[in-house]
Parts: sequence; structure tokens; C-alpha cells
Amino acid sequence: MLDTMGRAGYDIEAITAGIHNPSIALGGTEVGVTTLEMASGYGTFANAGGHIKPSLIDRIEDKQGNVLYTRDDTYTQVISPANASIMISTMRSVVNGGTGGRAAVSGWPVAGKTGTSQTNVDAWFAGVTPVLSTAVWVGHPEGRIPMYGVTGGAAPAAVFSSFMRKALANIPKADYPSTPHGKLREATSG
Repeated sequence: MLDTMGRAGYDIEAITAGIHNPSIALGGTEVGVTTLEMASGYGTFANAGGHIKPSLIDRIEDKQGNVLYTRDDTYTQVISPANASIMISTMRSVVNGGTGGRAAVSGWPVAGKTGTSQTNVDAWFAGVTPVLSTAVWVGHPEGRIPMYGVTGGAAPAAVFSSFMRKALANIPKADYPSTPHGKLREATSG
């Protein structure tokens, strides 16, 4: 599992602080993950199991329009397309009838997962559309301060939906691929 997570963009040594134990499968890490790692990892599911390394820059052009840099869209097949499709189907049910309903984006298929830590010190929504992956974390950067009543299905899911509506406004609608296509873009919001 750790090998697969590493190939999906997670910094395993930073997350685990070198301590590898079975609780990792349930989120029992020593340090935790970043929003960029979550967006990147979830993007792998939307990209039929193919992971694309996240990049903050798509391309750079000079003033004449000559392309000076283009992001590397090559992917590494991390899990099978069939397993990725099962994960997307499962996570779509979180948005379509579960705790992630506030993450819905009109006209787009959305798959994702809510998360709330013990004593409500962290709340997450990580999700994907066929073309964009985003993770939202709500918490206190200065420490583990309880946020009573805050859950992943509330504020983080609503922020996800608001961000995605704007980010996808001018992008043609698409459905999840059955094979990797290199078109997914990861994004992070916090």
C-alpha cells in the first residue's frame, strides 16, 4: 500500500516519519498529508489510475506566443483502470447521497470523500471531476484546536463546490475516462 501511495504522489517518509504500521490504511499517520498530496492522489482515481505529477504552471509563453515551457503530462499507472473506476463510483455516492452533498457542482460528475478528525481539529473534502482534482482542509494552522460542529461535509465541501464552479466555468463538460488520458489537472485549495 505504501508503495502505491508513493507512486500516487504522497511523500511517504514525511507522512509516516519513518514509522510504518497497519493503521496507515485508516489515516493513522505520524504527520499527515498536504492538500496538494491529497489533490494529486485523488486525481489518480479520476485519471483511470494514472498519476500525473502536479504542477503549478501549465505553460509559459513569450510575448510573441512562443511556448517556452509546457508541463510534463506523462503519467505513471498506479492502479488498474478497473480499480480506479470502482473508487470513482464509490466516491460519487459520497457526493450524490452521502456526507459530501455540499460538494456537488451543477452539470459535473463529482467524486470525493469527507474527513473529520477526532475532536474536530481537522476537516477535509478531497474530490475530483473528470478534469480537475482539488482538496480543501479547514483547521487552525497554529495547532490542533477543536472546531466544534465543523465537519468535512460542511465547510470544506462547500468551499470545494464554490471553487470548482468557478474553476470549471469555461471548461467543456467531460466524463471520467476508462483509460488514462493525461488531461487531468490537479489543484489545491485551503
